[in-house]
Amino acid sequence: MTPPPEGYKRAMHVHIATWIAAVATVVLAIGAIVTAMYAIKGYRKQSQQTRLFQQQVDGDIAQRRRSQASQVFAWIEPRPFEGNSEDLRLTGCVRNTSQQPVYDISLNLEDKMGGGKPVLLPNEEMSLPGLGLAFAKGESVWARLRDAAGVHWRVDANGQLAETAGKDVSGAPS
Repeated sequence: MTPPPEGYKRAMHVHIATWIAAVATVVLAIGAIVTAMYAIKGYRKQSQQTRLFQQQVDGDIAQRRRSQASQVFAWIEPRPFEGNSEDLRLTGCVRNTSQQPVYDISLNLEDKMGGGKPVLLPNEEMSLPGLGLAFAKGESVWARLRDAAGVHWRVDANGQLAETAGKDVSGAPS
């Protein structure tokens, strides 16, 4: 058998090199696609984790924001009227069980403004006595306050706590 001409060998080497380059290009393209798929999957997972973390942070912030106000309680109970232990009357009460004072506190009955104080110290209580007729009509007691962070709240005898627009004890906007 006779050897192939010299030009044929050179053409064959170029042809093989071209095929090798083409195959390598395809392999690299497939690798890039697979890498991109993993990157997208990782990004989605990280985005989901970031959203969960943000929800936890938001919940913690909301809990911290409500922390002091959630330790102020309003309730109704029978108490001696004007020191007479024989004359028990329903009394609206509010107590600050937090470790900090609350400000601009008012104890109110339904839509009427009741008594107020500029400051209610920790473990201090105030009351609105002798409201038997009002309670008999089904009216409820609630307190408005400003916590140490300056946030205004309303708490009622049912344990409902809600952030409100700022008002001082007289009911005027602050």
